[in-house]
Amino acid sequence: MVVGVAPSPEEQAVRVACLEVASRFYQVVDQGRATLATELLTADAELALGTERCVGTEQIVAAMAAREADVERRTMHITVPTSFRVLGPERAEAESQLQLYVLGTQGQDGPHLSALSHVRDSFRRGQDRRWRLSRREVTVIAGSR
Repeated sequence: MVVGVAPSPEEQAVRVACLEVASRFYQVVDQGRATLATELLTADAELALGTERCVGTEQIVAAMAAREADVERRTMHITVPTSFRVLGPERAEAESQLQLYVLGTQGQDGPHLSALSHVRDSFRRGQDRRWRLSRREVTVIAGSR
């Protein structure tokens, strides 16, 4: 894909599929069902937040289970996709800006912007033809997670 040139129908379909995966990841986390996010990842996926890294199914499942168990932490992730590139028939990448809001609990103030971040996602298409996240790298620009 060349900047300023309309993507082909196939490139557009890849974009829609990949961005749906990226969006669904945040959605299940925000719904308190973070363990479902593991279905959206390749077996060798890597999640990176600053210097913290989870690599592979075992580490990521443990991290998502811990996040899901933290029922006091209610969040809303709002993303703005800024670029998308098809790198080949089985690979793509996207970049986005992320606003992370921490929601108040009952009786407390409402949502507070916690962090502004840059997100770089890498996707791979599996043998089943499904696109999955193979790497997510989050760089916090301001605030904290």
